[in-house]
Amino acid sequence: MIILASQSTARRTLLSRAGVTYSIVAPPVDEEQFKDRYIGQPQDLASALADAKAMATSRMKPADLIIAADQTLTCEGEHFNKPGDLQTARQQLLALRGKTHRLTSAVSCAWAGAITWRTMDHADITFRTFTDEFLHAYLQDCGPDILSSVGAYHYEGHGIRLMEAVNGSDHTILGLPLLPLLTYLRSEGLIPQ
Repeated sequence: MIILASQSTARRTLLSRAGVTYSIVAPPVDEEQFKDRYIGQPQDLASALADAKAMATSRMKPADLIIAADQTLTCEGEHFNKPGDLQTARQQLLALRGKTHRLTSAVSCAWAGAITWRTMDHADITFRTFTDEFLHAYLQDCGPDILSSVGAYHYEGHGIRLMEAVNGSDHTILGLPLLPLLTYLRSEGLIPQ
């Protein structure tokens, strides 16, 4: 059986649309605590978190293939976290306004307590120089729903209105490098060739 260790609606939608049958288990990893203790290279954080989620879930479900993912956002050397409230979301969006930021999406698979496969991909997004009035209306329209996203936006929704240019895969932007994952699942005989 395939288990997706993620609460992300976008990741679930991507896998479902690809015809992958899976169950969902929330990964038993405290992301903020993990980030506080992380001592590796900043560019590897998404992969390290995906590994941690996959391994922790695999220990609970060793007979199943676990798919776990994570995403980080950096802009001009600064790392952003999911905003805890709308005021923080507003500050983050103002910091990204008129700039290009990088989303790094990583996916790791584990089986029987070992990482069996992983990949990482990047996408660069340039925000337009939107007005303060637009930002106020955007936050009113989206509400707390955007707090689950590291960038305080949903690319598949109203967040697209913030953008001027996108360079990268939609799947990567949504948090799951899907095509390489599907290739791996086929190689393991878990989805049809």
